[in-house]
Amino acid sequence: MLGYTDADFLPRLAAERLRVTKLHVIETREPQRFELPVNIGGEVRWFDIWIDPDLDPSGLAMGVYSTIIDVSAQKRREVQLRTCCARSAIAHAICWRLSCVARLPDSPQRDQRSRFRYSVFRSAPGDRPSPGSHY
Repeated sequence: MLGYTDADFLPRLAAERLRVTKLHVIETREPQRFELPVNIGGEVRWFDIWIDPDLDPSGLAMGVYSTIIDVSAQKRREVQLRTCCARSAIAHAICWRLSCVARLPDSPQRDQRSRFRYSVFRSAPGDRPSPGSHY
């Protein structure tokens, strides 16, 4: 917005980072893109920031164009997806481990603990679960 500085909208540290990045873009004439987390009112907001040089016909940088997009909702969804994937991977690993334990052959080489885990998942032919038990 014309006539305003980043400090008019953002906390001091975030505004300073933007100012330094804009000066770098002016000096190098290379665009920059980055994500910036900002604490606003006790809530962390994420911004996707694009800074492009405003070049005159001779190639000199006269200033910058800045685009700032609030991507906080997208970041929250990414965190939820990562959490869900991690839980799914853990559940898959547990199920895989249990299925491996349940398929252990009867072998004298198994340690006592493996023998116990195996016996929990196997029943003798003709055995029926007792009422209220969970197989």
